[in-house]
Amino acid sequence: MSNESAMDEQGFRRILNRNVGLPLGLGLVGALCFAVLIGYLLSVIRWVEHTDQVLNRASEIYKLTLDMETGMRGYLLSGEEDYLAPYEQARGKFRPQTEQLIDMVADNPPQVQRLERLLAMQDQWDLYAQEVIASRRSGGNFMAEVGRGRGKNLTDGMRRELDTFINSERELRQQRNANVSNTTLWGRVSTWWSASCSALCWRCSGVES
Repeated sequence: MSNESAMDEQGFRRILNRNVGLPLGLGLVGALCFAVLIGYLLSVIRWVEHTDQVLNRASEIYKLTLDMETGMRGYLLSGEEDYLAPYEQARGKFRPQTEQLIDMVADNPPQVQRLERLLAMQDQWDLYAQEVIASRRSGGNFMAEVGRGRGKNLTDGMRRELDTFINSERELRQQRNANVSNTTLWGRVSTWWSASCSALCWRCSGVES
């Protein structure tokens, strides 16, 4: 009688492990994989949002270059001091905003280098602008300096750096959006796999029982 009881107890334990332990273990593995994927997905989403912030700031800086150039040209053509208002406002914002953008992309050395070159060219352009504005005010031959093309060359160089910077960030955003899509897909696969394995174990244990 005792042997039969021991066998019954062993059989019950095997059935219990098969019916409860195995599905529970598979469920825990699936939950762990899902949690890891969710953590990675949140990280990638944060990087996508960061890239959008970088692009927005770069667009603001691009607009500042247009405001400075437009304001200076307006003054040179008309001689009216009012045209210098957007130039002065943009001039005061350019360096602080560009330095903030450098901090935002500190993890990307090529992008930092592009912004540093942009600042160096902006400093040169600002000296040029101050020279032609002073010449215009004093009635000098400012058109001779404009005709040499120094300002245009600096402006074109600044635009090239900004265009390259923005295009690089857009490529990064595409890559990160693709990572979000892939991670979401793997999360669905992981959930389906965990649920399917658990259901299969329950079904098999029910048949064997």
